[in-house]
Amino acid sequence: MDDLYLEQMVKRGNAQKDRMMRVLLIICGLIVISIPFVVSLAFSYLVTPVIVMAVALVVWIMWRRVSKEYEYIFINGNLDIDVIYGRSTRRHLVTFDCRLCRMIVPADDPKAKKEEEKKHDQTIMAIPDKPDSGTYVIAGQDADKQYLVYFQPNDRLLNAIAEYSPKNTVIRRRIEEAEAE
Repeated sequence: MDDLYLEQMVKRGNAQKDRMMRVLLIICGLIVISIPFVVSLAFSYLVTPVIVMAVALVVWIMWRRVSKEYEYIFINGNLDIDVIYGRSTRRHLVTFDCRLCRMIVPADDPKAKKEEEKKHDQTIMAIPDKPDSGTYVIAGQDADKQYLVYFQPNDRLLNAIAEYSPKNTVIRRRIEEAEAE
């Protein structure tokens, strides 16, 4: 069996920002729950339970969405990118056949800058927070949509992608730095 399977998880990095978002969620929830008490005490006993349940549901859903991880799965030339919310809910974002992608280049490459200017059906940021030196861009097609995807592969994943799609993949920095050492 010559199947190649690689998996990489990328966690969104800013824990302080996540805590601030959760505090804001709780504050907003408390403000919305207190509105019936401020408006009319006589009417609040009927409306408050419904509002409390609705707000609790919204806060619970948003609470789980604050924690985000991205998973890149590479199987025999196909790259799947998923997002995982709250370490439990998985949502598939896109699947690419790396041989059919127009380009897989570092985000600061001039080709990537030109590609950003073109019209795409969807741009996906499957990276922790901000693009950095390890961020790569994939321009390709899945089904009938044109995608521009930002992701941060590790060296093993990047080498596997380059093995399946050597014409379209530009690997710089980390591999060159490793060869220099």
